[in-house]
Amino acid sequence: MQMIVRSHLESSPLPRYDYFCPANNRTVEVAHSISSTMRTWGEVCKAAGLKPGKTPVTAKVQRMIAPSMLLGTKRGSSGGSGHGSGSCCGEAGCHG
Repeated sequence: MQMIVRSHLESSPLPRYDYFCPANNRTVEVAHSISSTMRTWGEVCKAAGLKPGKTPVTAKVQRMIAPSMLLGTKRGSSGGSGHGSGSCCGEAGCHG
């Protein structure tokens, strides 16, 4: 069973990314600049404020594509309704 850890990032102005570690089957959400990427479990744990546990800090991680990355986000958008820009439009509250 996959474990997903969501850190308290609501106040962070940085984009959020999910990283999956195949070595322990865990997904952790971290915030960092768009130009950065994390490659190891140790980097992800440090950014999320987690202890690595029994998983080697050198274990490779994969950045996952989150639904918000595919659909766009309401927060921080450049205005408009989002129609025609790949946004959610099927979500409640989107009234065209």
